[in-house]
Amino acid sequence: ENISTQIELDKDYFCRGHILSTLSSNLYDTFYTAKIARELWEVLEKKYGNEDESLHNFIIIKYIDFKMTNNKSVVEQAHLFRVLIHELN
Repeated sequence: ENISTQIELDKDYFCRGHILSTLSSNLYDTFYTAKIARELWEVLEKKYGNEDESLHNFIIIKYIDFKMTNNKSVVEQAHLFRVLIHELN
């Protein structure tokens, strides 16, 4: 059992190190105090996990609010509209 405990500690050390190595210096300095990989992952997920959802909601709002105007060409506006539709998919 002592060997399996050491293996788990080694795995956690490796995972924590791997996660930390992907962070910028500012984020590393903020999050390196997490003692175990799961704790580090959960804190990062809580803080940054909703960014994709927020971006998607922002695109939906832009799609809903999209209006054609007379001060831009129809082709340019159609392109912008198609880009919005593509971003929603």
